[in-house]
Amino acid sequence: MKRFLSKKWTSLVLVSLGLLTLSCDPAQSILIKNATSSNATVTFIFSPGEHMYKFKEDPFSDTLVVELANTPENSFWQIDFGIGTWEVQGSLDSLVAALESIRIQSLNFNETFDEKQDIRNYLEDKLVGRFKETIEIKLE
Repeated sequence: MKRFLSKKWTSLVLVSLGLLTLSCDPAQSILIKNATSSNATVTFIFSPGEHMYKFKEDPFSDTLVVELANTPENSFWQIDFGIGTWEVQGSLDSLVAALESIRIQSLNFNETFDEKQDIRNYLEDKLVGRFKETIEIKLE
């Protein structure tokens, strides 16, 4: 009888742990990949004030510059925000509200998104992953 209870509890604990891992939300992240033949720069300019989403790279600046080389070890940059997906009501809206502009530059490419709707459309188009948890900006 004691052996049966032990197996029963072990099975219950394993099933519970399995359910917990299946129900967890993925991490939200932004991933930038440079697949061009030259160096590239992505600049995020934030609106003044406090926002839900803000890169904490430089607390004294509202500008974040991500410089990417075209070598495998220096061609990507990623930052994780937390738990959830960018499709959750308000998630992407909060990031868009915090951004004043996004500027993407490489040898053969130069584009700036400075209207809120343009920023939103651009980021929304870059949602990837099974749960739309990552904004992947691939420079080609």
